[in-house]
Amino acid sequence: MAEGKAKVKASVGLNVRKGAGTNYAKLGCLTNGTTVTYYGEQNGWLQIKYNNQTAYISKQYTTITQAASSGGSSTSSGGASSASKSSGSVQVTCDVLNVRKGAGTGNAIIGTLTKGKVVSFSEEKNGWLKISYNGQTGWISKQYTKKASSGGSSSGGSSSGGTTTSSTSTLYVNTSVLNVRNGPGTGNAKIGQVTYGTKLTVVGEKSGWAKIKYGSGHGWVSKQYTSAKAPSSGGSSGGSTGTGGAKADSALAKKSVQVANEMHSTGWCAKGVSTAVSRTHGFYPGGNGNTIGTGLLNSGKYKKVSISLAEALKIPGLIFSWQKTSTKLGAIYGHTAISQGNGKSSTCDFYENNTLASSGGRSGLTVYSLK
Repeated sequence: MAEGKAKVKASVGLNVRKGAGTNYAKLGCLTNGTTVTYYGEQNGWLQIKYNNQTAYISKQYTTITQAASSGGSSTSSGGASSASKSSGSVQVTCDVLNVRKGAGTGNAIIGTLTKGKVVSFSEEKNGWLKISYNGQTGWISKQYTKKASSGGSSSGGSSSGGTTTSSTSTLYVNTSVLNVRNGPGTGNAKIGQVTYGTKLTVVGEKSGWAKIKYGSGHGWVSKQYTSAKAPSSGGSSGGSTGTGGAKADSALAKKSVQVANEMHSTGWCAKGVSTAVSRTHGFYPGGNGNTIGTGLLNSGKYKKVSISLAEALKIPGLIFSWQKTSTKLGAIYGHTAISQGNGKSSTCDFYENNTLASSGGRSGLTVYSLK
């Protein structure tokens, strides 16, 4: 059997699974920097031995230090295996999916696609799909997609997607600061910014971007940071006018999405929140779901706020902590998550992924905000 060596390059650890995909059960975790021997490759996953059984890890979170000898199915560190000629359409299954210049996490990010977007791909290589993104070639990780249902229209970063709305409508900014660009995509130049709560007049839409009236002309904003209803005043850029003095923290909200994508796993809700806080504000609160508040308050940067879950979800970057939930581990360790400010979702909510579930057996909610 051909053998190779790979080194883990995931700062929050890398899940080990029973099969080559995130839908398989997790067997354990490898820490950042661990070197493992792999025996083959399947759809962007490396086959390894873990506790004397066959297991798999995602190749994109490793660096190949020694390519497998001839006869194995593994590839060199450059991913130079022959590319599949398959093509088709897929739908994004994670909240935010990075689009990169090449087939691997070592390549630069040129944009993002949001959950539910359908895109066409023209090639598959080492678990990555080649797409057209704003007039240029991009690559997305296949493991965060599923086969699109027949008849689905291509959208996301594709330059072929036409304007889908022509009538005037209204949206509101639900993040602290939102860039306005001269075209529908992050690859286009920034021409200005709009702040939390700003009312936008929309005259068109393309690939998840809204064409708005801006100044004496038009600009484009990402729809994922807008809502159809005016958001709570508590999420304004100043941040201190919300219920209980809750303060928006869009930097933390965005960083938590990045952390969630890296972890791509169930469990570790408190670790995800702590990692996002550490990268944004320079300290690691630690603890579990029902003790993380101690680290937040001891930092001197956070305070408790009196606010309902419904209102808190409208303000980006608030930290939720429940003492107990209905799951086996949640009943012991509690649960924690970070609001995205859109009134419905949070990140690092890995373990149960049901922030809005009023019947989820959650109790002892505390909401934390920057001072």
